[in-house]
Amino acid sequence: MDVDFCKGTENLPEFDWGIPLSSPDVAFNGIDKSDHCCHLLNPTRRVCSDGYDYGRRFLVCPREGYDTCAYLKWVDKEWQGRPRQVIGKLAEENVALQKFVFDKDAEIMRLKEERKAMIMKYKKEIRTRDRREIWLACLVC
Repeated sequence: MDVDFCKGTENLPEFDWGIPLSSPDVAFNGIDKSDHCCHLLNPTRRVCSDGYDYGRRFLVCPREGYDTCAYLKWVDKEWQGRPRQVIGKLAEENVALQKFVFDKDAEIMRLKEERKAMIMKYKKEIRTRDRREIWLACLVC
C-alpha cells in the first residue's frame, strides 16, 4: 500500500504533517474501529495538549516515530468563538508558566550547587582552623 497517500490526509496542506502535542485519551477505554490508518491498523485516540486545539480529541496512527503514517482525524469539532479565545489564552498562560517553572528549577539547581560549594569551603576552613588550634596547643604544651 502506498504510505504517501492516507485516507483522510489527501486535503491536508504540505506543511501540516505534524501530530500535535498530546497525551493518551484516558477517558476512552476501547479501540476505535471506525477507521484505519495506512498500515490498516486501528487508530489511537489522543487528546491535544497544545495551543488552540487544547482538549480536542483526535485519532492517529498507532505506530510512533518514523514508522508512523500521516493519518490524523479529529474526533471533536474545532473550537469556535469564545471557547477558542479562552483556550488560546489559557494555552499561552500555560506556556508562560511552564517557562517560569523551568527557570525556577534551573535557579534551584544553581543554588543547590552554590550551597554545596559553600559547605565544602566551610568544612575546609574548619579543618584548617582545627589544625591550627592543635598546632598551637602542641606548641604551648
